[in-house]
Amino acid sequence: MEPSTASAPTGDPCWDVTLAGGERRRYGALVIANGHNRDPIMPEYPGRFDGEVMHSADYKISELLLGKRVLVVGGGNSGCDIVVEAAHKAETAFHSTRKGYHCIPKYLWRRPSDQVARLMHALRIPMSIQRIVANISLRLFMGRHRDLGLPEPDHRLFESHPIVNTLLPDFVQHGAITPKTDIVRLDGEPVYFSDGTSEIVGFLIWATGYLITFPFIDERHLNWRDGRPLLYQHVFHRTATTFSWRV
Repeated sequence: MEPSTASAPTGDPCWDVTLAGGERRRYGALVIANGHNRDPIMPEYPGRFDGEVMHSADYKISELLLGKRVLVVGGGNSGCDIVVEAAHKAETAFHSTRKGYHCIPKYLWRRPSDQVARLMHALRIPMSIQRIVANISLRLFMGRHRDLGLPEPDHRLFESHPIVNTLLPDFVQHGAITPKTDIVRLDGEPVYFSDGTSEIVGFLIWATGYLITFPFIDERHLNWRDGRPLLYQHVFHRTATTFSWRV
């Protein structure tokens, strides 16, 4: 059952839910668990692009990249995963990011890197010490970003979500992926970048994230602030007193 347009609390308190087929139902509790990666952000740049365009939300199979000059835009994990696949399949793979990001391999000290992070948290190691240990480990396992051909991060490790990808630095170092700076304008097939360079591109993939939207419920019911729901533990309304929350 999927709400079509709106879900509003009544005075009981209950929720009146209108389904996609027009049927209305009443519930004593409403749980929204549909995620928010549904409304892709499509950035706009001066000029036009005459090649293929896709958002990572629609990317399903790597065969789409075969034999093409591909530019992936975005420094998140989705963009990095796609550009690694482009290094395998495409004629040429370019990767445009606005800034440098810290890159972490999937395994550190023969363990998944997220397990290493959880262990340090469980041991209550201060963040300053965690950062020192992680930086030393990354220097030993990967080397410096500039030596790998990656842009240098403009922030300290863990101040922003790092890229978790083992293959990206390797492919950059071997020339299979060419890092590029931010786009400044489009001109048919040529794409111009902020460092003054340009590249001929046939397939542009936006890996630029998502807007946080819940079109079937009024934002006031989610305590909307600064473009996102401000909920306690990302679950409960912080100020509402008229709702009967049930677990």
